[in-house]
Amino acid sequence: MEKGLAYSILEINETKDEDEIKAAYRRLLSTVNPEEDQAGFMRLREAYEEAVRLCSEDDDKEDDTKDPYEELKDGSEVDRFIYKIHLLYSDLKRRTDPASWEEVLSDDITESIDNEMEISDRILIYISNHHYMPKECWQVLDRKFDYSERTEELSEKFPPDFLSYVNYKINNDEFIRFDLIDNADENTDEFIDSYLSAKFGIDTYINEGLQRMAHDKITDHTPDDEEEKSRKEFDQKTIDEIRSN
Repeated sequence: MEKGLAYSILEINETKDEDEIKAAYRRLLSTVNPEEDQAGFMRLREAYEEAVRLCSEDDDKEDDTKDPYEELKDGSEVDRFIYKIHLLYSDLKRRTDPASWEEVLSDDITESIDNEMEISDRILIYISNHHYMPKECWQVLDRKFDYSERTEELSEKFPPDFLSYVNYKINNDEFIRFDLIDNADENTDEFIDSYLSAKFGIDTYINEGLQRMAHDKITDHTPDDEEEKSRKEFDQKTIDEIRSN
C-alpha cells in the first residue's frame, strides 16, 4: 500500500506519532462492521499496519527487515509467551493446526491467576492484526479464554466491532484456501491480502455474470454450480499469478 493512501484511509496527515495513528485506527474501527464489510475492515487494518511500519522506517535496511516481535523473547514471562504465539502464527502449517494452538496454550503460564487476564488481552491484541486462520483454531482460543462469553466485559477494553469480528470468526468457516498456500514464506499475510483483494473483485464479476446467465437462460447448470466451479478455477489461477509476480 502506498504511503499516502495509508494516511488517507486513516484520515490523518502524515505522521510519525504512533499514538495518533492508533487513535485514528481505533476511531475508524468502530465504524466498520467486519461481518458486512470484510474488505473495508482489511483495508483499514492494512493502512494501520503500513502507517505504524513507516513510523520506524529509516535508512538502515537491516532494521527494515527486523521482526518487531524479536524483542519480546528477552522480555517478561508474558512477553516470552506472546513471542511463542508469534512464532506459531508465523508458521502457516502450525498456525492452521488446532493441535498446535492447544499445545502452546497448555503452557503453565496460561493457568496462572496473575497472568491469565493479561495473556488473554494480549492475544486479542495480537490477533487483531494476525487473524488469518481456520475457525477451529479460533475455537481453541475461545475454549481457553471464553472470548465469545465475555464480549460485554471485553467491550470495556476493545472496540465492539472488533469483538463482533472475533465472534464471527469463532462461529463461521474460513473461506480462505489455506491448502493452496501451504508453501508461502514469512510474508504469508501479505500473500493472503493480495489473494483476497483479487478474489473480492472476481466474486463481484462472477455474481453479476451469473445473474445475467440465469436471466438469459443460456446454461444447463444452476447458478450455484457455476459459481462454485468459477470460484474454484479462480482460486488456483489467482494463487499461481500472485506467486509468479
